Amino acid sequence: MKNIILVSIFLLSCFIVTAQDSKIPKGNITLITGQNMEFTDLKFIDDKVKFTNLDTKSDFEYFLTAVKTIIDENGVIIYQKAQAKEEPKFTPQISVAPEHTPSPPLVEALQFKNIENIRKNGKKLTPEEIRTLLAQNAYALDAYNRGKKTAWWGNFTLGFGIGMFVGGAIINLSSSDEVDQDGNVKAKGSPAPLVIGIASALISIPLKVSGRKNVKEAISAYSENRTYAFKPEWRVVAGMSQAGIALRF
Repeated sequence: MKNIILVSIFLLSCFIVTAQDSKIPKGNITLITGQNMEFTDLKFIDDKVKFTNLDTKSDFEYFLTAVKTIIDENGVIIYQKAQAKEEPKFTPQISVAPEHTPSPPLVEALQFKNIENIRKNGKKLTPEEIRTLLAQNAYALDAYNRGKKTAWWGNFTLGFGIGMFVGGAIINLSSSDEVDQDGNVKAKGSPAPLVIGIASALISIPLKVSGRKNVKEAISAYSENRTYAFKPEWRVVAGMSQAGIALRF
């Protein structure tokens, strides 16, 4: 029995040597793992077979030790692995032609320094450049616009408050006191500008903080490719006879 097996192996080896330069146009190959594939243009190269998978159009290359049978399109057995009494365990070695898979587009992170200093690769961006980048993320763009608008109102109320306070102080200091007929001193200045200035400056604080927070959130959302977040926001409410701020959840 052992001699028969050795003779079979020798004959198969001789066949493979003569088939080195031949090409099998079409057929079916079965691996020892049980995997079955239809092929085209199969050829023997030393102790390997190389072919194109008919379904995936991919090129494959296997060692003959990993192949069980090769049958051409006419049903003729081209190769069949000899069955010995004890077969050594092995791991099929596969060489597959690489297929190009396009990588998903990467989002370059932006660096947030402050509301007026946002950088990309070390370069400071203008608001127009920032909006162009954020246009691909609707949530980030909306958060950025809200943050810039809120911060603008914060700067406005702060400047208005400082102006009222300084102006009121100058007016009060430059106004001379009046003395009535009874000799009582009556100040001509008014504390109203000072109070309005202080109140306006205090209102500017949450506006500026909220604006900065929204802009920072927009940059983080863009860099992390997030599209939503649940956060409260400050809004300026202004009308013909009233003005104030509102916190929306």
